[in-house]
Amino acid sequence: MTSRTWMILGLTGLWFWACQYWYTCPIKEVGYSCKREVIKPVVEKTNDEGPLLFAWEDAKPITNKKFEKLKNQILEDKSENNLLVISGPYTKSEDNTSTFDNMGLARANMIKELFLEDLPEERIKTRGTKITEKKAMRRGTWPGASFKWTESEKVEKIKKEESGAGEVLELDDRALIYFPYNSVEKIESPRIDEYLTELAKRLKKSKEKVVLTGHTDSQGAASGNEKLGLRRAKMIRDLLKAKGIKSKKIITRTEGEKNPIASNATELGRLENRRVVVQIIK
Repeated sequence: MTSRTWMILGLTGLWFWACQYWYTCPIKEVGYSCKREVIKPVVEKTNDEGPLLFAWEDAKPITNKKFEKLKNQILEDKSENNLLVISGPYTKSEDNTSTFDNMGLARANMIKELFLEDLPEERIKTRGTKITEKKAMRRGTWPGASFKWTESEKVEKIKKEESGAGEVLELDDRALIYFPYNSVEKIESPRIDEYLTELAKRLKKSKEKVVLTGHTDSQGAASGNEKLGLRRAKMIRDLLKAKGIKSKKIITRTEGEKNPIASNATELGRLENRRVVVQIIK
């Protein structure tokens, strides 16, 4: 071969080598001699000012020096007979990495540990509260726990008597209406009637709607509990319609036994799970 031919072959080989190097090193970063730039993940904090925060799929609460002030403010409302209800947040998209029924209940129980120096365990109730996933929650930290005092006499009534079903527990963003075992019948409860009367007045004055989600305990077949939860939601819907609320302002849903807020291993826990959740939406 002539020198010109050798030169063409050499340049061609050099060209292929340069192309391969560029692809494997600067682009793919897989070459042995490549210098790789280590890029640290960016953690976006949705709220880094709160005294009590959570991270995605982690039950452990994140606190700072502001938490003691928050705890003291909560404890100011303590009386001789009331109970502290701690609601832990969770989203339906999170994997439950805990041994509890949901991540919200796990978070609430870890928050409870922070109060045991000031309150005996029997005076603290825990539950999970489902919240809507927001942007950057998977990469940052966010608040969501809520605290509410309730009279212990009411809780003891629920615990000791099946007729305790028919009570209403109002939380910050929703209300829970409790049912007796396997029941969808109308509950003669002045407390429920009073609550639904006030709710009907609000709905008549606004453009808001109400979502009624029926829940059950884990007794019986899952398919039957799905239907039972829906019948409970529709029963509350019918009570609101009787108070003048149009059907288009009421949304009924069921989750059956899929979303417990307490343990199904105890009677009190099962009673807490037999509920209709009432939530107002804009």
